Amino acid sequence: MNKIKSQFKQSFKWNIFGSIFYESTKVLNHIFLIKSMPSDKYGLMAAIFSGIYFVIHLGELGITQSLPAFLSIFIKNQTNFKKLFIKLYLLPQIVIYAIASAIAIFFYTRSFLLSPDSPFLFIIPLTIIFEGIRIFLRRFLHNIFITKKTIILETLLMILYLGAVWIPYIFFNKPITLNSIFLPYLISSIVAVTFFIFFIINFYKKMPKQETSNPKNLLSRIIKTRWLSYSTNVSKTFFTGNFLTPFFAANFGLAEAGIFNLANHIAESIKAIAKSTVIFSGGGLFAKLKSAPIKIKKQAFKLLSKNLNKIIYPVLIFIIINNKFVFRLKEVTVTSSTTAMALLFFIITAMEFFFMAYEQFYTVEEKVGKLFIFKLIEITMFYTVISAKMFSDPVYILVGLLIVKLISFTMLAINAYANWKLKPCLKINWTILFISILVSTMFFYS
Repeated sequence: MNKIKSQFKQSFKWNIFGSIFYESTKVLNHIFLIKSMPSDKYGLMAAIFSGIYFVIHLGELGITQSLPAFLSIFIKNQTNFKKLFIKLYLLPQIVIYAIASAIAIFFYTRSFLLSPDSPFLFIIPLTIIFEGIRIFLRRFLHNIFITKKTIILETLLMILYLGAVWIPYIFFNKPITLNSIFLPYLISSIVAVTFFIFFIINFYKKMPKQETSNPKNLLSRIIKTRWLSYSTNVSKTFFTGNFLTPFFAANFGLAEAGIFNLANHIAESIKAIAKSTVIFSGGGLFAKLKSAPIKIKKQAFKLLSKNLNKIIYPVLIFIIINNKFVFRLKEVTVTSSTTAMALLFFIITAMEFFFMAYEQFYTVEEKVGKLFIFKLIEITMFYTVISAKMFSDPVYILVGLLIVKLISFTMLAINAYANWKLKPCLKINWTILFISILVSTMFFYS
């Protein structure tokens, strides 16, 4: 346990450095974009990007979430890695992403998103394929604790991407177009996937060559866990900007959608920091403790939750206190109603933070069937709120979605306690809480 804990902490340190840099620069990039681009063009860019990631997550089919449950089997030896991980797990997913990208293009060319300002058509399907692969391979590398190389690569690619977007604008007075945003992004994805494959090949060479026996019914277990993981997690996509940004763009206009997109990027960046620092490392932690006694697993759950809270609470406090500064960045008319909706939008997305540790635990324990039931209830409530005529006002829609998330988390926590005596660890160090409030308040009055 001590060795595994040490690996987790080392991975956590590298992850927190890399993810804070990566996500903060991403948010700053969007702040400058919303200031430098016409509101409707920024909203169009936001809707297309959101649509791309909506398709990626719909086509993911549980490949990422179910990985920790079978990781130890995949990397047991070279034979398992080639036959199970590559042929049965990864290659079919690439085909699925290719099919998903073709379907996405079919609907995209018939939607309001296709306009003279839109990026080259070939960029969108290729971005779906390579970003989908990039997300999965990144998760794999983090779970096997190849963190340092992954973080350094992603940091360098972010710097190069920002340079490709902003150097022509700042030094050569070139206007920012959607092609100048999307094309470097696609190139960055291709380069990342190439290097990730190289890292994995080096890892593969160090695996044992001798074959060993595998558990019975392994393929059926993988299919079952993947499908249930997917069915469980797909509902999250509808609560994020990947669905809500295009939804609001279609119903309330591109300019308004741009404000929602900024709120979504802030929330998603914080979630990405939490995921890469805690969940990526935590997936590896739970995977290594899969056969450990429940007492040890509960300790790991508590460790994961405590580290998660150190990230969540300070940022939530800052955003709530300083929401006017965060969401009123562009010198256009942004009503108080829009700002309030953006804040609600942010809180709904941020609610996913509190599900993370629980869902990791359920997945590694291969109890995603229960998660599926809860998420089925959640998506039913979501559809009711979205489609109900009484919720025609966007504020009411967002309040309804927030209530849905609170009910869903309550059900999840009660069931986890009934089965494993897992208690939600929502506590935070009083010193961290005081410093967070103090810094946020000082920024508010500065």
